[in-house]
Amino acid sequence: MRDRRPPLFGAHPTEPQDSDYDAEAMEKENDRSISDMGERVSMLKNITKGIHDEVQGQHSLLDNMGMDMTGARG
Repeated sequence: MRDRRPPLFGAHPTEPQDSDYDAEAMEKENDRSISDMGERVSMLKNITKGIHDEVQGQHSLLDNMGMDMTGARG
């Protein structure tokens, strides 16, 4: 991003930057950011699936314990 403050403080404007280069550089940076975000989303999905599986296992264990306790009383 071009700094627009120098002309406000009396500095002479610099030559304009190549907007095609800036757009291409920004596009590459966006592509990298999207790729990084995709990797993080995939990692979070795997973590979430692991938590889900663990909760399901714990829930099943508690159900079985409840049935065992009911049978022990009866």
